Amino acid sequence: MPGENLVSCDSLGVGKPAAEVYRGLLEGFGVGREVWFGAAHMWDVSAAKRSGFKGAYCSVWENEPCVELFGEMDVMASTLPELAERVIAASQ
Repeated sequence: MPGENLVSCDSLGVGKPAAEVYRGLLEGFGVGREVWFGAAHMWDVSAAKRSGFKGAYCSVWENEPCVELFGEMDVMASTLPELAERVIAASQ
């Protein structure tokens, strides 16, 4: 993938799940827009959601989402293609 399509918290010098990582990313995408954060780690999506992203969680790596601990996500799926389809459907 071209480098302009990839964003890393390494460039900020701060690691996840620090809130400033997610806020910085969100601001880069444009405040006031619907911006989705998808990942296969519930802790990661949860931190992004608390920072203003829409949350999309894929259980491909973690079979138990632990919603009691991390909260409900906007979209959840067991595969990445299914997650993408649900994000698209939820955005329309």
